[in-house]
Amino acid sequence: AWRRRAQLQLTSFGCVLDAFGSYVQPLTDDFGWSRVEINIAMTINFVVYSLMGPVVGWALDKHGARITATVGLAVGAVGFGVMSLQRSLPAYYVAYAITGLAFPAATMPSGKVVSAWFGKKRGRMMGLVGAGNNFGGLIAVNISSLFARSPNYGWEYAAGMFACISATLSVLYWLVVRDQPPTDTSSAAVRQADQLTGQLEDAEGAEERTGLLESPTNT
Repeated sequence: AWRRRAQLQLTSFGCVLDAFGSYVQPLTDDFGWSRVEINIAMTINFVVYSLMGPVVGWALDKHGARITATVGLAVGAVGFGVMSLQRSLPAYYVAYAITGLAFPAATMPSGKVVSAWFGKKRGRMMGLVGAGNNFGGLIAVNISSLFARSPNYGWEYAAGMFACISATLSVLYWLVVRDQPPTDTSSAAVRQADQLTGQLEDAEGAEERTGLLESPTNT
């Protein structure tokens, strides 16, 4: 039960990458970048995000949700790290491209995890994950904006903080989330024993029938 609840929580935490949008105004104030230059970064992010969709789908089928989301959150941590260190437009674009790689890998696996673990309550749990992503994204953006606009911290601190959060979530996802519920080995053993018993009974019955058919000929 605890693993189910923990997995439901972790699948909602891809929203930490939403915090990236809160650095736009502070960066404009610090570097004087125009809206056009900033929008180019957003365009790069959306293009990479769109191209990554099929790739993430393939990764989910081949490697499962656990590995895919763990890697996605780790890549997100790299993106935030680059963001905290960047001092030029090219580096800013690279940071946005990296988060474009990370975001689908961090969020798409939630559907597969919920489908595998929650059966009859699948629709309800998907609704909770979606609500968690949206609500968590709202919180992440506001917290990030609070630090990014603070004269005591700044956008570098905010980006570094979320790099640490994303890296921590990556580790937690790997430790807690499993692609499939554990199988009931005792039940499986009982089913296997029943199958073997049935096969033996069928074999014995076949031998008896063969003996009955052969007995008149012998007499």
